[in-house]
Amino acid sequence: CMMGDGAVRQGILHETFNMAMTWKLPVIFVIENNNYAMGTSVERTSNVQELYTLGESYDMPGEAVNAMRCADV
Repeated sequence: CMMGDGAVRQGILHETFNMAMTWKLPVIFVIENNNYAMGTSVERTSNVQELYTLGESYDMPGEAVNAMRCADV
């Protein structure tokens, strides 16, 4: 499931994280962070700057990778 940094500010994402972990679904969530969502910077919309940490409260592992390095992705 791929989304941008703006989409992670919606409540339905947290519901999805919760269901995925409760049902132990084999899903990979990819967040593309270009630091702007519809012209608004990440810093202005959330206190969480490292978006890969959003799943921690759901016991979901997360890792930041450089998308320009295919082997990392």
